[in-house]
Amino acid sequence: MTDAGEPTPPPTPPPSLPAGWGSSPVGPPPSTAVTHPAESTIPQPPAPRKRWLVVLIGVLVLIAATAVTNTLPPLEAAHDFADDVERGDVDGALAQGCDRFRGDFGRAFIQFLRQDLDGLDVNPLGVDRDGDRASVKITLRRNSSEDRTFRLYLVHEGGDWRPCFS
Repeated sequence: MTDAGEPTPPPTPPPSLPAGWGSSPVGPPPSTAVTHPAESTIPQPPAPRKRWLVVLIGVLVLIAATAVTNTLPPLEAAHDFADDVERGDVDGALAQGCDRFRGDFGRAFIQFLRQDLDGLDVNPLGVDRDGDRASVKITLRRNSSEDRTFRLYLVHEGGDWRPCFS
């Protein structure tokens, strides 16, 4: 048998390793169980809601619908009357008027509008309504003079809006 020489000493731990990590039979330090933090008992603020936006849009739609139902019928009646006057349909314009309008004074008013007429412009933003009475701004354009704005008065009579005298 051959002599192998002195036995080799066990390796020494490097100096950078903490104590107990070397070749000692102890092994690595025991691991600590990982625990999750407990649920917080502080109430979290609710997620922001868009409820105010829905309410705002609903209110705006309601306002617009009310404005349309209040202004559209008198506005349409004023447009129909102005169209008949522009076309020269005096009888048609008279037929659209209220009972008091259909007489001689209504005919004279329509003839006055027809003199040197270039056009009648109904202002859709010029509608004022108060119950069964309304007025609509109309601009009278003449060929030989400046434009004139006046109010056409209407009443709700017989289920329809009709031009009338105030």
